Amino acid sequence: MSPRRAEQAKATRRAILESARRLFLSNGYGATSIRAIAEEAGVAVQTVYAVFGNKRQLVIELLEDAVSGDEELISVTQHLETEAIRAEPDPRRRAQLGAALSRKIIERVLHVFKITSDAAAVDPDFAELNQAMIARRRAEMADGATLLAGHDGLRVSPDDAAASLFVLCSPHVAQLLTEHLGWSFDRYQTWLADAIERLILNDQIADEGSSTSRMSTSTAQAEPAP
Repeated sequence: MSPRRAEQAKATRRAILESARRLFLSNGYGATSIRAIAEEAGVAVQTVYAVFGNKRQLVIELLEDAVSGDEELISVTQHLETEAIRAEPDPRRRAQLGAALSRKIIERVLHVFKITSDAAAVDPDFAELNQAMIARRRAEMADGATLLAGHDGLRVSPDDAAASLFVLCSPHVAQLLTEHLGWSFDRYQTWLADAIERLILNDQIADEGSSTSRMSTSTAQAEPAP
């Protein structure tokens, strides 16, 4: 395929995905037809089928694009941000970097999370696929726990650390905090970093942080007024 044809194919794919996203959010997954998506994107119905196959695949690829942040459909663990976490020697800084990466992904996937929930409720086949995606996400959280542990280890077992990340980094939790409680994403990120540190970092590191904090407070209280 020539570079020009390849670029045209990418543009068509983007147009179809964006049209599907808008219609799924406004009309619902069940009420949105392939024909409606094609009309919205300005392409033939057969083009949508040729590129994506069906509505379920459209949702899957919307989610993949949102998670990876680009069109290469790379795994979360291949992000440049994960390399920064891996190279970071300070565990608290790793927690902060991990929270920043999770926040970035959550902001991209939250609208797709609403679509996947809607699709799973009305499409039994998609519900099965949704379970597979959840299992994949659980595996990614296990990788995330290993990444955050670095050389310092974990407060809990790897399985418990992965389970904690699975909950803390869930789009559902982010939706509850940002949409239902009105938190900003900055506040969510700060909360997430603190929760990762308290629940996942090993006891010695957490205790050292508490001791340092207490010492700093005691020193400040003991200093005479000028």
